[in-house]
Amino acid sequence: MSDMNGRVFDVLIIGAGISGIGCACHLKRELPGKTFAILEARADLGGTWDLFKYPGIRSDSDLHTFSYEFKPWSNPNSIASGEEIMTYLRETGEEYGVKRQMAASRLNAAGCSLPQATTITIKAFDPTSRMKARSAAR
Repeated sequence: MSDMNGRVFDVLIIGAGISGIGCACHLKRELPGKTFAILEARADLGGTWDLFKYPGIRSDSDLHTFSYEFKPWSNPNSIASGEEIMTYLRETGEEYGVKRQMAASRLNAAGCSLPQATTITIKAFDPTSRMKARSAAR
């Protein structure tokens, strides 16, 4: 996880689960000039798949249709185990440098008025840490 205190980003992504990883990868692929950070309370990416590790956990969706368009699911098991899904998410994250964009955090958003920058106060791991994100279009 990176120290991003005081930096200003174009985009803040909340959570490094499947959607957060996908968003980060799309930003790197489609908008490489945009700066971003991923705010994640856990030490690793993966969201639900990192959190729940009980025996037998698996997908209830076909991973050939659930996977990212830019990284198709290549495993022959279409209904995958949690471990197989985490391997896929870690591989994707590694290919796109997602973990380098992660900041350990719980957050409290304040001053959310467009078109000004929104100040995000990061709580928990460092209660004095601050980041800013440029406003998104309405």
